[in-house]
Amino acid sequence: MSTAADEIDRIEFALDALLNEIVERIKHEPSFTRQVQATPFKPISLDQIPSRDETEVNELLHDPVGSACRYAITRLGNRLYGVTKSTDVMSEVLERVAKRDSSHYGLRATIMDKSWEGVGEGNDRWGHQGER
Repeated sequence: MSTAADEIDRIEFALDALLNEIVERIKHEPSFTRQVQATPFKPISLDQIPSRDETEVNELLHDPVGSACRYAITRLGNRLYGVTKSTDVMSEVLERVAKRDSSHYGLRATIMDKSWEGVGEGNDRWGHQGER
C-alpha cells in the first residue's frame, strides 16, 4: 500500500522528468525576443480573440510535446494538493524539484508556479491573494 510520502516522491520524480523535457526544448528554441520581433503586429477586434479551447488547441498544434508536459505538470499539482491538502507542502515540493537542476532553478520554479495557478480549495489556493 502506498503512503502519502511515497506518492509525493513519485510526483516529484514525474515533475522533474517533465521539467527536464521542457527545459531541453526551451534551450533549443529560438529566443522569445527574436520570435516576437519577427512576428508582425496585427490588430484584432474583441470578437476575434480566440476562446480558451482554441488557444489550448493552437498550443498543442504548435508544440504538442511541450504543451502535454505543461498540462501534466498542472495535473500533478492537482494530485499533489489532493494528497496533501496543503499549498505549503506544494511549495516545499516546488523548491525540492526546482533545486534538482540548480542551473535552471528559476525557470523550473516559474513553470510549476504558473502551471499550478488556482490549484487548491477555498483560501488555500495556489497563487491566492498574490502569495506565490
